[in-house]
Amino acid sequence: MTAWVTDIQQVLNQAQNETNATAMKSYMRDQFEFLGIKSASRRTLVKGHFASDKLPPLAEVREWLMNCGHCQSVSTNWSASIY
Repeated sequence: MTAWVTDIQQVLNQAQNETNATAMKSYMRDQFEFLGIKSASRRTLVKGHFASDKLPPLAEVREWLMNCGHCQSVSTNWSASIY
């Protein structure tokens, strides 16, 4: 799971655009950090990582979400939705 996440992070970090990131951050009133990758480009960049044969097993995804410090609220909602 960690390798899968790291691969996606590397792909997105390589495609970051500071000009777009500044505009996106400003639009959201400086509440969040952005890489500056627009939706269409982001979808194209990560599409291959979401092919069924490349996804990590569901148990690994669940474990990663439950242990990810900045994902606690997401993992609680996600866990509740799959049961």
